[in-house]
Amino acid sequence: MVAEVHKVVRLELDTVYVMVPLEATYRGPDEGTAWAELGFKFVGSKGNIFYLNVDDNCGALPQPLIDAGNVYAGASVQGNVCKSVPSDQVAGGTWIVFTVDDPDDSETFFRVS
Repeated sequence: MVAEVHKVVRLELDTVYVMVPLEATYRGPDEGTAWAELGFKFVGSKGNIFYLNVDDNCGALPQPLIDAGNVYAGASVQGNVCKSVPSDQVAGGTWIVFTVDDPDDSETFFRVS
């Protein structure tokens, strides 16, 4: 997975949307679905954890990962994920991507710059 850029959009009460583009390559048997098999959380610069869940709504998110569909072994998908977080926790924050079935052993970290 690759996360190189993030976009910030201001909300009310010092909350912002933090969006990150991802590319995921399926390495399992049969077929996989990135948005269903991967979990996402944002760890703010103060250490608070903000989990991405199905109730998050970032408005008209361009190319959402949930629209990427299923893929077979070796195929890749691309899409964006988004989370609302307090604006004072964005700089220096970290995106964490993990497999839903085994979140403790599969975390991958991407620092927000």
